[in-house]
Amino acid sequence: MKRLAFVALTGCANILGLDNTKLDKIDAAIDAPSICDGAPQCTSLNGRSVCGQLMQTGAMAGMPLRVAAPTGEVCAAGNTEGPCAFKVAALPKASFLTASVAGRKDGVVDDCGRYAVIDFDQAVADVAVEATGDAATFKRTASLLLGRTTLGGPGNVDSGVDVYVVSKATATEWAQQVMGSGTPPDTATGYLIKFTRMGSPQDGVQVAKDGSNGFTSAPGTVPWAAYFGGTSPFGALDPTLTSTGKRGMAFAVFGGGTFNLQGVSAGRRCPNPMTPISVNQVDNALIAVTVPNC
Repeated sequence: MKRLAFVALTGCANILGLDNTKLDKIDAAIDAPSICDGAPQCTSLNGRSVCGQLMQTGAMAGMPLRVAAPTGEVCAAGNTEGPCAFKVAALPKASFLTASVAGRKDGVVDDCGRYAVIDFDQAVADVAVEATGDAATFKRTASLLLGRTTLGGPGNVDSGVDVYVVSKATATEWAQQVMGSGTPPDTATGYLIKFTRMGSPQDGVQVAKDGSNGFTSAPGTVPWAAYFGGTSPFGALDPTLTSTGKRGMAFAVFGGGTFNLQGVSAGRRCPNPMTPISVNQVDNALIAVTVPNC
């Protein structure tokens, strides 16, 4: 097996908002380093690489997906424990949203749940990083990386792009959490949304689209949205919330067609209208996206 190397590159550190003496995804005290500390090698030779971490949701929200006893090695063929059960790939956002494989590039995953897609096409500004596992157990998920710089060359990378893993059991739990006294809504297809301002989670934001007012839970009626409570990212939906909580996160189902994904709060609409987030739903997929400037 080939070991993924770990480096403290200036490019990765700057993208993560860290200085070169710190590492991300630390799961122990600073004076007790773990084999899973840091990010996998995310350098580039002739493209622009994308790397990050597979993250759990639901009851295990906020926890990296790992094997029980990680070694930091690339997942061996035949290993289906934890993150090794998943395939990760990057492709242009337009390809992902239209069920095309054009421009798709496979990545590698290690048993710490860290992935790397090396030398992805530097000309692609908007990228979908998808994770696929056992379809009987897990949802197909993707995280959108938007407005990526199209400069390439050695050392130019996009690091710290979390991809969320959602089991079908978790999706069912989310539906039950917002069902009220009615029939649980369909959570097989939708968006996992994080609203931010100056890089920090923004509370009090409602999901909106195409200039509409914000909306909340209405099982059986599309579009609808529900909001995550607590302190864990994409943990449990709180049916009492009518806008984002402290984590700034929501689950939304928009229906068919292309639309501009937005958020509204106290008369403020995001993102910046000069950089709209134009998307559509993908059947049987959950898509994570960050909406800035809220």
